[in-house]
Amino acid sequence: MKNEEKYFSLINDILSTGEVRNAERTGTGTISAFAKTLEIDVSNNTLPLMTHRKMFPKGIIGELISFTKGFTNVADFQKAGCNYWNAWAKDDGDLGPIYGAQWRNFNNESVDQLRTVINEAKVNPQSRRLYVTAWNPAQASEMSLVPCFCGFQLYVGTNGELNMHVNMRSSDVIVGLPSDIAFHTLLMHLIANELERPLGKLVMSLTDAHIYNNHKNFAESIFSLPIFEEPQLLVNKYATVDDCSQDQIMILQYNHGPKVNLEVSL
Repeated sequence: MKNEEKYFSLINDILSTGEVRNAERTGTGTISAFAKTLEIDVSNNTLPLMTHRKMFPKGIIGELISFTKGFTNVADFQKAGCNYWNAWAKDDGDLGPIYGAQWRNFNNESVDQLRTVINEAKVNPQSRRLYVTAWNPAQASEMSLVPCFCGFQLYVGTNGELNMHVNMRSSDVIVGLPSDIAFHTLLMHLIANELERPLGKLVMSLTDAHIYNNHKNFAESIFSLPIFEEPQLLVNKYATVDDCSQDQIMILQYNHGPKVNLEVSL
């Protein structure tokens, strides 16, 4: 089954078996399903970028660059090519110690989790401690938005391939998840460049997998939309979590459906 077909299957599962939850934080209301898993094959030179609707990879790459650099101000995100965080920024642009701050300077204690895990994977690829967390209760109240994908773990397989397991406490399946899949695939490439390993699987574990009520009509229509082959992906071999730019990542032959305007619930 193609990666995008697996995504469609997840949507069908939520629509078929999910429960109505209208007391959730945003007030929009959702159809929610508990503990769903999505396994994505990233072993070839393509990017699992959804094609049933137009995606905007520049923003995804910009977010990745911003997180790996530990940015906490929306102005830096914008310069990197990502405008997604505008809605959550304070008047001065501050976002608080969100994802990247925790990855590169956990709890503001000079703990660079990302660098530590990569260095450990180089010398101890069978370690079960190759885990990076963005979840920090001590600083959660300072964050403009607490992490949806709260941690990931690396697993180097017997054939030398790099796999990644992502824990998501909350997944907006229609708007957020497609970007999260592409984001973590690109993150895997940056890590794999340093480890000099091929890619294997990306597994996303979604604790609260939900479809917002204002996305339900689109979700129900999605099965009639055509899907295309995944675009080709070229990542500069020198691109790493410490040094990555937009021009080091090329996405080729991206054929897709039309843009769909989907409101993000804040």
